[in-house]
Amino acid sequence: MKNTIASAAALLLTTAAASAEICFLQIDGQIEMQGPCVFDPMGGGDFFAADIDDRLAFVYFYLEDSGIGIAAWSDRESKANSMLGTLYRDGACWQNPDVTLCAWDS
Repeated sequence: MKNTIASAAALLLTTAAASAEICFLQIDGQIEMQGPCVFDPMGGGDFFAADIDDRLAFVYFYLEDSGIGIAAWSDRESKANSMLGTLYRDGACWQNPDVTLCAWDS
């Protein structure tokens, strides 16, 4: 994995790079995030996204190769330690059979 997964407390969303977007995260058929979110591109295709209303719902995405990435989600805990596996790009979304992660401009 490119980066060590950091705790939410270590990432204060006060940088100018963070922006309000629309995010969607579905895991095993259950919607975990849907609607306004804070989206923070971390460079190289990596990003952090957090639910605006539930700051314990957040996800880190790491681009591994063109069209392929991995992600970890908080599972509403203080660390993103629930791995979501390998995800493949499909438009504004990254998916595998169990996970759909999307982000759009608001």
